[in-house]
Amino acid sequence: MFTYKLKSVLEYRKNIEEQKLVEFSAQERNLRRAEEVLQNIGEERQGLSQTLKGMQNQKCNGHDVALMLAYADELQNREKKQHFVVQKERFLLEEKRKNLLEAVTRRKILEAHQQKQFEAYQGDQLLAERRQSDETAVQRFVKREP
Repeated sequence: MFTYKLKSVLEYRKNIEEQKLVEFSAQERNLRRAEEVLQNIGEERQGLSQTLKGMQNQKCNGHDVALMLAYADELQNREKKQHFVVQKERFLLEEKRKNLLEAVTRRKILEAHQQKQFEAYQGDQLLAERRQSDETAVQRFVKREP
């Protein structure tokens, strides 16, 4: 029966790969959330811009307009900050992707080694079986000759 001597190492590498996959997925969710926040800020800023354009031909209080403009500036600053957050999350996602690919590569290398070891084992078994059948045939031949 074939037993792979590095089975524990293979199992360890599979566990590491699963862990890296979980980390990658979590980072991917973080990026999606950061992108959603950025999109919401952009939509809010566009809505405020539309409101200000609608107020252009109307009589309004200067204080209200100043507050809306200050809010628009704040939204613009938040949008810039969120752009940096999204860039950071993308960078971290790429790092997690590289780590995951490295773990997958290491596991596949070990699985290929296991397959080669199994094929060698099968070849050895086949060779031993042939030798045994050859030995049996020779013994039968020797017994037949007087």
